[in-house]
Amino acid sequence: MTSFGAPFADPARAAALLRAHASRHGVSLAPVSPEDAAAAAAGAHVLLVAVSAPSLDVVRGGPAAAAAAACLARAAGQASTPCGEVSATERPRGRVLEAVGQAAAWVRSLGLDRAVLTVAGADLAAGGADPRIASAAAALWEEGHAHP
Repeated sequence: MTSFGAPFADPARAAALLRAHASRHGVSLAPVSPEDAAAAAAGAHVLLVAVSAPSLDVVRGGPAAAAAAACLARAAGQASTPCGEVSATERPRGRVLEAVGQAAAWVRSLGLDRAVLTVAGADLAAGGADPRIASAAAALWEEGHAHP
């Protein structure tokens, strides 16, 4: 189960919850690829774990909101996050590393390219002013570039 309450299932099903959330906030919905749906779900999952938020509904303002907005935009088919290198000065630990591992295992189980995690990391980097989010973004980005 993702941290935002969707089952780790096919990407469209996991992203459906995010698309509904985006729609409630006025984001227009467009078609989304399985890769972008998976990146949005993985990013939102890791974000909520990183900031210890129980749901997207409590993420308000600041870096966490910027990262959430990037994930929601991707789920809604409105993504425009550039995918440059993501780095952080701190390494994630504990629950965040577990969440990144869950996301990576899910992406592998779907047969999707690991680059999906790089995209999720780039989305979270929108909230990089918060060191917790920056380290989570970097961990996703690095996992997306790891050799199989």
